[in-house]
Amino acid sequence: MGIRTWIILLALVLPGMASASGTLEAVVADVPELAMPFGLDFLPNGSLVVADYKKHNIVVVTRNGSASILAGASKSGYRDGKGAEALFNGPHNLIVNPQGKVIVADTFNSRIRIVDPVDGTTTTLAGAEKGFAGDGGPLSSARFSDTFHVAFMNSQLMLVDLGNRRVRRLTDTVATVAGNGKRGVPADGSIATEAPLVDPRACCADANGNLYILERGGHALRVVDTQGKIRTVVGTGKAGGLSEGLGTQCTLNGAKFVWPEKDGNILIADTVNHAIRRYHAADGRVTTIAGTGKQGKGKAGGSALATALNNPHGVSADANGVIFISDTENGRILRLKP
Repeated sequence: MGIRTWIILLALVLPGMASASGTLEAVVADVPELAMPFGLDFLPNGSLVVADYKKHNIVVVTRNGSASILAGASKSGYRDGKGAEALFNGPHNLIVNPQGKVIVADTFNSRIRIVDPVDGTTTTLAGAEKGFAGDGGPLSSARFSDTFHVAFMNSQLMLVDLGNRRVRRLTDTVATVAGNGKRGVPADGSIATEAPLVDPRACCADANGNLYILERGGHALRVVDTQGKIRTVVGTGKAGGLSEGLGTQCTLNGAKFVWPEKDGNILIADTVNHAIRRYHAADGRVTTIAGTGKQGKGKAGGSALATALNNPHGVSADANGVIFISDTENGRILRLKP
């Protein structure tokens, strides 16, 4: 084998570093309190808080694997109240604010809700009947259409307003930060608020003020820089299987969730590829850290890259960088152990 062949082989192997992904262990699995975990975050005491899409509940999962319903009555609806008095409708995602309160994207109610982690008391922060309104005005006038994802950018709450094909910022007032409401692929370098989006499903921000937007049907991860310009960093625009290398040459398939790591990298729940991917922001590479690319239910305790997942809809990293995965249609939450 000549030296040129070795160089080519190394170029193919080194970008992925797949063998270093670690093992997956179960945190909670097959319990009635958690049917279909979607988005997840961490409470101040270290417990996980999870949006259960199927049962319309907000669930707390301790580090030792016990699960309990914090808010919701295991049926769809809309109602504020304490614990089981509260009703949600297909919550996709949530985030814990600096005060320890749980902010919920109550998707099919087109509202943003606040849940007290102490007693499950739920109130509505913003939203009402489905629509589009409120930019430039107070939260009380805001109208959304399918609130899919919430995330923080510094102290500002960001919302993926899927039905309106926009990402919006909620402070004392409401503002659009990306999307013009039309369906389309944004041109690299265009002004984000003037550009179309395909179907934004999730967003997150890094420490440098860049806003990442994940598009399921667009099969792409895009970034809005600090100058307000948008570009694609992962995906070709077409669905495809797992691959490693430069992000714009790698494919996604129906990806649904993103999470920022402390080092500036972005975790992606590549849902229909049944895998968790990592976008390396420094050099634009994509690697796979969990999942086989095929649908299944791999036994926990084995290699992360040899463990089959089933439509993962959530991935988050705690303060210590430990990664947790919502293996959604397997009804379990997994922890990635280095």
